[in-house]
Amino acid sequence: MIRGPWGALAWHDGEATGDPGRPRSHDHRGGTVVWHPPGPGTAAVDAESLRRPLDPALRRRWGAADDAGFLARWTVGEVLAKLSGTPIAVWLSEHGLPAAVPGHSQVPLGEGVADLWHLEVPGREAVVTCGLLVPGPDPAGMT
Repeated sequence: MIRGPWGALAWHDGEATGDPGRPRSHDHRGGTVVWHPPGPGTAAVDAESLRRPLDPALRRRWGAADDAGFLARWTVGEVLAKLSGTPIAVWLSEHGLPAAVPGHSQVPLGEGVADLWHLEVPGREAVVTCGLLVPGPDPAGMT
């Protein structure tokens, strides 16, 4: 388990059968990442392996210089789509692929704020974005 101010991530080489109700993400190799958020709220996580070869057309379409840059942006998009209850294809058509978030940031989302943490996990060669939707100030007033 990996711990930090963003909570804890548990990595499983197969399907995670424990931790019911916890947000999880499945990678292309059949592994599962389960997130234990630091507090209450609607939560989502997306993990992508840096070992997965990507079609260069994806990078070109979304203006990413390399696979890691694309996956950093993709995980943010996945988490924002999950938090808003929107399928990723619809999210992309309405909002495009968001910018990567370095470390910790807050993004207005609906009537609240998405508290986002972006992690690069060298031992797993993965990028992970965790997000917690919390009630927030008027999103128009955020900078």
